[in-house]
Amino acid sequence: MALEINFYYPDAETVQVSLNETTSLADLNDIVSAFAKAVNKDFTPITELLDSTHLGTGRQTEFMTYEVFNSYHSETELMRYIKKLERKDLALNHSMIALGSCTMKLNAAAEMLPLSNPQWGNIHPFVPVDQAQGYQEMLNKLELQLNEATGFAGTSLQPNSGAQGEFAGLMAIRAYHHSRGDHHRDICLIPSSAHGTNPASAVMLV
Repeated sequence: MALEINFYYPDAETVQVSLNETTSLADLNDIVSAFAKAVNKDFTPITELLDSTHLGTGRQTEFMTYEVFNSYHSETELMRYIKKLERKDLALNHSMIALGSCTMKLNAAAEMLPLSNPQWGNIHPFVPVDQAQGYQEMLNKLELQLNEATGFAGTSLQPNSGAQGEFAGLMAIRAYHHSRGDHHRDICLIPSSAHGTNPASAVMLV
């Protein structure tokens, strides 16, 4: 903990470390020093990283040569281009659409700004809960606000997609019927125009 590093222990004999392009030389030395200290040994600090380009792994061909990659030089220009593409597709704000929740993620740029903030988005998914108290506080507050807005006794933020959300919804409906003793109510009507995950969710509940 003194080095502010978390190791993942999938079992008693295995240690896993997650590295990416943001990992620095200092980070690597901290990791090696932690292992050296654990076995009470000295270690020689890493002074440079191996340049892999001489191993023949570097790309030799040109990349991102398509015109679109070199035509838009500001966020506004890029957003207008994306909007132009969007208008070519069928959308909820222009017509009826047969699909459901997966097509309803109409996130505005203003909503994406806080999500792309590194102070929010850089947390590791396996971080210990006691190191993510700020996230827990925000998520718990959101659950309470959704409870108040909907009148529900509880809210789950776990479903991470439309398919998971509809499955969770069907589970809640089934639990409601079972709580009333209506165990015979096991038929779910799905229109032929429904998203493919709808009948799949219904079958999984049988």
